[in-house]
Amino acid sequence: MLKVLAASRKKRLAAAEADAQAKRRDALVPAYQAFRNRQPSAEAMIWTPLFADFLLFPSVRAQWQPRAAVIGQDAIDSAQEGIDEDLNEWRTSLRLHVIHLVLSNTLDLPEDEELDSDADAYDQYDGDFLKLLASSVFCAVEDCRHAAVGRKGTPDYVPARPTFFGSLLDVLHHQHERHDYLLPSAHELAHAADANAEPHFRIALPLEASNAVLAMCEAAELDDEVTEPEDLDEVLEGEGGWVQWSNMPGGGHGRKEQNFRSVVRRRLSLSSGYPCSAGVC
Repeated sequence: MLKVLAASRKKRLAAAEADAQAKRRDALVPAYQAFRNRQPSAEAMIWTPLFADFLLFPSVRAQWQPRAAVIGQDAIDSAQEGIDEDLNEWRTSLRLHVIHLVLSNTLDLPEDEELDSDADAYDQYDGDFLKLLASSVFCAVEDCRHAAVGRKGTPDYVPARPTFFGSLLDVLHHQHERHDYLLPSAHELAHAADANAEPHFRIALPLEASNAVLAMCEAAELDDEVTEPEDLDEVLEGEGGWVQWSNMPGGGHGRKEQNFRSVVRRRLSLSSGYPCSAGVC
């Protein structure tokens, strides 16, 4: 009985601590909103983390995770300098993460060569680079993509939503619009507490998606090193062109699309083991 009572008490204490942490976390919502609102421009507001990732900043974790933490305006004010430093580090690391994703997919690197981990080595990959079609990325939030729910034409019908694909800035804007409900998981908290762990970002760029983009640029006779998404849109719309996935798994061809993004998203969702080729017709 003593063991049962001790285990029960331990569970109650853990539940109470988790509830107290949740209340402290929720109390930081106004501070997060103020943090975003004090950014100097609309674009700078987009270049901020989701609330779930804001909570993982070391300066912010100290406000709500420790058992002895007390949320108060004085504590929040004293943490502002640390929050700004964490934001700068987050932006630098996110930019480096995306540059690494793009270059690792598009450069023909020897197997024994690794990309430089120093962000200063990539000064030439500026904002224009992140706007390129070949630099487009996916939202990596788990439930970004969902199938249609209900029957079409009925009041409860919810249309299918594909995984969001676009420039880094567009994906960040999408995440603030669609995924602001997220909270950090226990795994993310443990990961953030590890001083040696790599930063975690909700951004992805599978190799097959990069291959699809490069194949479409080649088919449209566009230089992937300077092509932006609007350039491929202009080719397809101006010439009445279509994009088609020409080597789908199991044989055959994909559906012809005027919106090349549909082909890239389908390429991602249907297979991860096929080299991609796409045709513009």
